[in-house]
Amino acid sequence: MNLEESNSYNQEVESRDRKRRGVMLSIILCGVFIALLFIMICIISYQDSITEKFFINKNQTTKLNSSLYRNIEGVTYIDIRTLAETLGYRYTKGEYKKYNENEDSCYLQNDFEIVAITSGKCSYDKYIELAANAKIAEIPVTVKGDTDTSETYKTETPIMFVNGRIFVPLDSVPKMLNVKISWEEFRKKIYTLDMVVQSAQATVVKAGYTEMSGYYENLRATLDDIVIVGDAEAATTNIGNTSKYYGVYSTAKRQEIISRKYDDITYIQNVGEFYITVENGTMGLFDAEGGTIIEPSEYEKISLLYESTGENDEGEKKEQQQFYLVQKGQNYGVVGRKGQVIIHSDYDKIGLDPKIVDEFTLTPIESTNVLFDNCIPVEKDGNVGLYNKQGIELQKTNWQGFGYKSTASSKTAGNEQSVLLIPPEVGVKGIVVNFNDSYGIFDTVEERLIVPCVYSKIYAITQGGKTTYYMEYNEQTIELKEFLIENNLNKFDEEGKLLNKKDTKNNSSNTENTNTVNEENENTNTVEDIVIE
Repeated sequence: MNLEESNSYNQEVESRDRKRRGVMLSIILCGVFIALLFIMICIISYQDSITEKFFINKNQTTKLNSSLYRNIEGVTYIDIRTLAETLGYRYTKGEYKKYNENEDSCYLQNDFEIVAITSGKCSYDKYIELAANAKIAEIPVTVKGDTDTSETYKTETPIMFVNGRIFVPLDSVPKMLNVKISWEEFRKKIYTLDMVVQSAQATVVKAGYTEMSGYYENLRATLDDIVIVGDAEAATTNIGNTSKYYGVYSTAKRQEIISRKYDDITYIQNVGEFYITVENGTMGLFDAEGGTIIEPSEYEKISLLYESTGENDEGEKKEQQQFYLVQKGQNYGVVGRKGQVIIHSDYDKIGLDPKIVDEFTLTPIESTNVLFDNCIPVEKDGNVGLYNKQGIELQKTNWQGFGYKSTASSKTAGNEQSVLLIPPEVGVKGIVVNFNDSYGIFDTVEERLIVPCVYSKIYAITQGGKTTYYMEYNEQTIELKEFLIENNLNKFDEEGKLLNKKDTKNNSSNTENTNTVNEENENTNTVEDIVIE
């Protein structure tokens, strides 16, 4: 090989080496680039995964952010106005059905219902009120129950008013706004009732059902993974008529929990139970698992009368109870959670008429059916009486009514206010009762008449933001609070807390100094002698 060939060969080898090095460098650079890109993607993905995001029906929304919620005493609370308005509710401040602008109260309204909320309470109320041609997931919506009655929902912790905003516990939001919520650290997902019903439709179709109940009450059941389903086809009865039968399907368990053999089924959202109707027109009550609470054999109508607070006067926890109003013919009674009869169906009315109660605005009334969480008013032939929640008759129906109503002239002349309930801050949890146009006070804790029906008036006057309660006897005005203390009848302090026995005087110690008042009619409760100055 000559010199010229040798140089050419060396150049060729060097050229190939350069190309090889270039290719290797390119591969290395590509690898580094890919590695950097992968690292960047991982960093971006990680940053995205730890960035808080809010979703409504799988779509991210920028209308919600971390200001939506806050931690109060270890409990997550939600700014209800922000969330409700994002979900299409109209927010109105003030108490529902009352003309005030209280910022610590509000009500929310959409095309289906109204939610009434007041801070400080461990409950809220809902009223079903459908707009015309209302639909959910393209299902025409109707209402089964009465729209003029409220549904009361309990919360584990009280509703709060903080910096001009109302906050509700996170765990109360699903039933309050009819949504499902997945609440993770960086992903907050909210699914509306429309979306949940669509998903339930797909599930029951796969299970072989072709009909869902269109009652609004029943569509809300899908939030609890429950669907009220109907027959695939109308069944023919013995006389040739057609009818449909309904049952309950659990989308979580993928099975029927109530068989399709009932004429009608209505879901009770606030307690998670079912009213069922059979072919003879009687109603029954089943629990969430399909167990029988009240057998459909004798009552033509059943509705939730009252749910107990689960707490006594000393703040101690106790078992919550539900009580149901039952109707047999034209008469009404009360049945307990286990189907036991509390009050036999012998009465024309159970509870107080809400329209009448609206005339007594002085003391908030938690329930018109069970006063002070103990006494159930009953009415027969125009007269009224009382039972307690254990079904003990506290007073036969021989009173003429409950409460003292101020006249137009007394309101104008002396600023008198009508009184139905005596609040514990005065000394007792009392009910003003009327016998022969004279008034007395029934103590709901001691379950007896502590002030006989001999007073011409029991009223209140509010001045300078302070409310004082008075009674009139033989044209003498008596301040109620002082009267209760002097006669050792007070059971609560000025903050409404239950007094210990050692904090009250022994009633028997003053018996020698008491004056006797006129005894009441022999049909009314007897009372101890009390002082009237």
